[in-house]
Amino acid sequence: MKEIRRVLLAALTLLFGLHTLRVFLPTVIWYLGQYLGPYQLALYALGTFALVLLAPLIRRILGDDRALGVSIGGVILAAAPSFARIFVSGTGCA
Repeated sequence: MKEIRRVLLAALTLLFGLHTLRVFLPTVIWYLGQYLGPYQLALYALGTFALVLLAPLIRRILGDDRALGVSIGGVILAAAPSFARIFVSGTGCA
C-alpha cells in the first residue's frame, strides 16, 4: 500500500506540475511582464523554480502522506479563484 501511495504522489506531482507550467506560468509571466521590469520578473521566475528544487526536501520533512495532502491542497487553493469565477458567473464557462 505504501508503494502505491508513492507512485500516486509522484504521478499527481508530475500531472499538477506540468499543468502549472503549461497554463499558469505563461499567463502570469505575460501579465506581470506588462507591469514589472525584467529583473523583478526574473525574481518571480527564480522563486517559482526554487520551490520545485525544494520539493524533495519538503517531502522528506513531511512524509509521503502529508506531502500528498499539501500538493492537493496547494492545487485547490491555486485553482479556487478560477472555479469561483466560473460558478459565480452562472454560465458555467469563463
